[in-house]
Amino acid sequence: MNRNIKSYLHVFPIFWWISLVLIASLAIALFPFDDISFAYIMKQNVLRVIRNTAVIGTLILALEFAIGYILYVNDLWSKSSGRATLIHVFGGVIAVGIIAFGLVVLFYSSAIVDDYRFQWDMIFMLGLLSLLNYWIANRILLDNSSRLQDRLNTATIENAQLLQQVESDRSQLEQRTKDIDRYKMERIIADKNSVDLSQIKDQLGSQLEGSEAERLRLHEYCYQLKKEKALIQQALENKEMDYSLLQQNLEEQKDFILKNLEKKITETAKPSGVYRLRIRDKEIFIKEDNVAYCYGYHKKNEDPYQEIVMMDGTRYYPGLSALRELGKLFPSLKRVSRNYLIAGSALLDYQYSDNNQHLLSIIHRNKPIVFGKSYWYKKEWVLRIRPMNYRPADFLKFCG
Repeated sequence: MNRNIKSYLHVFPIFWWISLVLIASLAIALFPFDDISFAYIMKQNVLRVIRNTAVIGTLILALEFAIGYILYVNDLWSKSSGRATLIHVFGGVIAVGIIAFGLVVLFYSSAIVDDYRFQWDMIFMLGLLSLLNYWIANRILLDNSSRLQDRLNTATIENAQLLQQVESDRSQLEQRTKDIDRYKMERIIADKNSVDLSQIKDQLGSQLEGSEAERLRLHEYCYQLKKEKALIQQALENKEMDYSLLQQNLEEQKDFILKNLEKKITETAKPSGVYRLRIRDKEIFIKEDNVAYCYGYHKKNEDPYQEIVMMDGTRYYPGLSALRELGKLFPSLKRVSRNYLIAGSALLDYQYSDNNQHLLSIIHRNKPIVFGKSYWYKKEWVLRIRPMNYRPADFLKFCG
């Protein structure tokens, strides 16, 4: 890992030390803790002591941080421990102590030097600076030790990999030695076989003269086979023509079946039953294939509500106990949600919204209705009916 400011912050956590300085500034201002109330802390003199102590401590920490960073980046503790020690003593303790003395005089005036306790305060500060530099040096050495340990672990792993590679190369060398020995043995066998093959060649040469008549006979036989092949090829071409005619007949039958299926779907989607309803003491007759959709709900502490919307826009309010009674009355209507029964001829469009909802557009309703998730098993019916009913002009008329 490279030596940079990011890795150095793990060695010298400056923000943790600044927090410690702020806490120490508050403790120094409140010493000897006779009064630690909020009103006492907010006094001007107390706040000034907290501010001055925090500023001096932060500046000293910044100087120590910079000195430690120089030692860390240049890796002086590994290259020259003597130079690193001198930098800690003269730069981290003496020079920073002089700067700290100047900051104290600057913030608290020169009169503070006359106090007999000031010399002991400076000695205490030099002791703290010595401890801080010792801590920094110790942290850098620990980081160096950790880096060396990481390198050692990496070297150990690489050494194990090299040993494994050596063993693998050794095994391959042994295998190749065996292959060479086997090749030599095969070469000896091949030489012996070569002598045998020469003898066989002489025998075959003598047999070749006697096989000339057989060759002529085979030539005549091949000629007969070519003639038979031509006849077979002609028969295959005739079969291909028959196959084309058969394929054409299959396509015609397929079109016929699809047309009958579409007709059957249309007949299924458009029923023709007539049903009698009593609405407000008045008997009416409703033809099922004139119904576009039915809507209903039942809220707590309210009477059930149902609405029958016809294909021409007429609306009836039967006042039944539940929407499922209309479902029994009009069995061809499909339930697509908790509140809607729709006819196949009323469906205009089926689409998906941005929030992954399935929406159905039907006539005489301005807004699409949500296709209930528990009714998605009827999606195949919707996809069959939708292309048969979809008319852009009607959609704009009823939804626009």
